Amino acid sequence: PSSLETLGQSSFEGIASSTVTLPEDCKFTTMPCAFNLSDIETINLPESITAIDANAFAQCKKLRRIIGGKNVTKIGARAFFICSVLENIPLNEGIETIEEDTFNSCDKLTEVSIPMSVQERQARLAHRHGASREPHGHSQQWLARCV
Repeated sequence: PSSLETLGQSSFEGIASSTVTLPEDCKFTTMPCAFNLSDIETINLPESITAIDANAFAQCKKLRRIIGGKNVTKIGARAFFICSVLENIPLNEGIETIEEDTFNSCDKLTEVSIPMSVQERQARLAHRHGASREPHGHSQQWLARCV
């Protein structure tokens, strides 16, 4: 409902729903650690979300797809830790921070296109955890190849 103001930690743990769509007019701006350990396969992020908190989707071992999130500027540490079937993550220009171990143990995630808006310090953290940075075509992005 549009009156949704917050989600508690592990709110969706054990929920068998494959797709979760949050209302576009929800009142919170950060994606809390509500989905960790859940069985969701797809999450639709509303435009109101500007940050994905640490551990938000940690150990969502069935999570394959993230939709939306075009206003996200920060992704917290271990946000997608052990999302072993996650294949793609949209990172839009304007994102500034990707914290340590964000994509650690995302076995199916073979590449992540990191916008130039991400600060160099966080990009080095990504490199330290198994990603190499290479020019990506003629765009203003780097391609991080996860190993």
